[in-house]
Amino acid sequence: MHFSEEEAHLDLLAVNPKYQRTGIGRQLIEWLEKSALVAGISIIYLEVRTKNKDARMFYERLGYSRIRHVHGYYSGRESAVCMAIDLCYSRCSTDT
Repeated sequence: MHFSEEEAHLDLLAVNPKYQRTGIGRQLIEWLEKSALVAGISIIYLEVRTKNKDARMFYERLGYSRIRHVHGYYSGRESAVCMAIDLCYSRCSTDT
């Protein structure tokens, strides 16, 4: 994940297929989100291949929302769905 002043960008997250659906991906995301909050960052952006429905559903279950579709994002050949989460809105508001 890449951190800037006010936001973070998840560049790459991959779990070996034989370990998928075991909670490893969720644990990695939770750790990255906690790291962002400690750094004072609540907004995280990411891109997912449009064809990767499992990944899109994974992020949606974690509270990420689709914000736009980008044609040709991956080397001009494959489209992406851009997603984002505001951790303070989605996580902090549920702590009360």
